Amino acid sequence: MKKSLIALSFALASFCVSAQQFGVKGGYNNLNIKASASGVSSESEDGSGFYVGFFTDIALGNSFSIQPELQFSLASQDGEDVKNLLLPIMLSYQVAPKFSLQAGPQIEYYLEEENPIINEFGLGLGAGAAFDITDKLFVDGRYILGLSNRFEDDVIVEGSDGKLKFDYIQVGLGYKF
Repeated sequence: MKKSLIALSFALASFCVSAQQFGVKGGYNNLNIKASASGVSSESEDGSGFYVGFFTDIALGNSFSIQPELQFSLASQDGEDVKNLLLPIMLSYQVAPKFSLQAGPQIEYYLEEENPIINEFGLGLGAGAAFDITDKLFVDGRYILGLSNRFEDDVIVEGSDGKLKFDYIQVGLGYKF
């Protein structure tokens, strides 16, 4: 699986080179891990850290574009680091000359050592906004809601099927080349 993820990363990188516009971004990352089981109250833990990555912006018309990204995310919780590779694919709509709204799916890959109870791959749905400070520099923020259960199929929590979801809040700064 890791080989296919590396191949996907190289494919995205080569795609960025031929794209209309590409750049780098990074910023604050908050990871909220929610664990729950049917009939049992849910638990939630927050971890904060950073994310860094690169993106490409492909115009689909005057107001719409698609923005695939590849990000490394690190969040610390109770002295332990949680590392993920994130692949958001955002559809961007230009509301005003310097302001856009974004929404789209995010594929996630858990980078920690093999963990028998956590599924390495996950899927989320993100929404956010971006503001261009200059032609090259921008700020953006988004919330990603975890859609998939990150527990492996055979995990049982207190006699029932358990659910584990990763939600993210990101606020960052980006630069377009």
